[in-house]
Amino acid sequence: MNRPFEPPVFVTAAVAFSALGMSLEDAEKNILERTSVLRPLSEMRGYNGQYPHVFAGWLADRSVLKGRKYGCASNSVVCAAKKLLQLTGWTTQEIREAWLFAASSRGNISEIAAGNQERRPFSIYSASNTLHSEIAAAVSIECGIYAPWHMFSNGCSSGLDAICWAGYAVSAGLAPRAIVVAVDLPLNDLMLTTFDRTGVLSCSPSPDPYHQQSSGFTPAEAVVALAVEKKVSPVQLLGSWMCADAYDPIGVPPKESCGLYISLGAALEYVKKHYRPTQIAICPHASGTAAHAKVEPNVLEKLAYDTGIFPFKVILTKPWTGHSLGASGALDVALLWHFLKQETLPPNKYNCSRQSKYLDFPQEQISACSSIVLKISSAMGGLNTVLVMRFRRTT
Repeated sequence: MNRPFEPPVFVTAAVAFSALGMSLEDAEKNILERTSVLRPLSEMRGYNGQYPHVFAGWLADRSVLKGRKYGCASNSVVCAAKKLLQLTGWTTQEIREAWLFAASSRGNISEIAAGNQERRPFSIYSASNTLHSEIAAAVSIECGIYAPWHMFSNGCSSGLDAICWAGYAVSAGLAPRAIVVAVDLPLNDLMLTTFDRTGVLSCSPSPDPYHQQSSGFTPAEAVVALAVEKKVSPVQLLGSWMCADAYDPIGVPPKESCGLYISLGAALEYVKKHYRPTQIAICPHASGTAAHAKVEPNVLEKLAYDTGIFPFKVILTKPWTGHSLGASGALDVALLWHFLKQETLPPNKYNCSRQSKYLDFPQEQISACSSIVLKISSAMGGLNTVLVMRFRRTT
């Protein structure tokens, strides 16, 4: 699926709860003050599992996980969605008509494992609490949304995929407006053990996703809600390019046959043909797994060379936030949206080991004037999604 959004669509409001804070303003403050929020799990109140040495990022405010009816993931997105709707200023009728796109890789995993200590469960909800789709249903019920809702569980690309399909629905006129919610939490040993057995769990306090010895990711929690509309706003979504590797459930194919090269290459060709950006900024998936650390930067360098557009400004977000799985793509879009509104892009946390004449990893906040920003998400099994966005002056 490779096409621009015509007519264009815009992100008009965003809310994010993450290890960086319970607001995007908190996240910006922590990034610009270079605050490290990734800590050993032994410091997480109530954690007594077998991974106390693993660095992770979690929500400081656990109250958003608690509720009477829904699983903790569902409760948290209800909180984010209600806050989002206050920001949009939509009427009751406009909320009723909005389409809802929800995303999560692991859903209500604590309820599935009967390991949720954040709330008092009610037995009557035992079946619904274990459904991924409860996340979307809960937002629909509690926010009064009568239009269709859709649940995406596309692994680590879930959140970005939900935004892209929301963009298609609004642009095509199917939906008058859309709400996107994405969540993955809480951190627990059931989830951590699966990644540990797969060999992709990092213990590093200073993740460098493109380091040649990088071998895993830093797990994290996140909750995100965004509004997508045709209403003109400073952050415009230009289009989405997607494809699959059809290669391996865990590994990544060589760069010559990599689906990321195909989808990102198509997006860059569109940008090159229709816009004249002074700067290309790329926010990659950069999970930190060994396969990803080898292939993704190679793809970026090859495309920088092949297109003649270089160096790319590369913004690595996971060293700031940790990897929140299916919520990570939406979290990155929310962070980029917040900075783009101010016509800037966030800095990198560390001096990345992969600096080259094709890839530049800025250490300071940079201008986004005349920039095109491409956000990448990839999922196990090789689903590659690219969202293209830009700052647009509205006055």
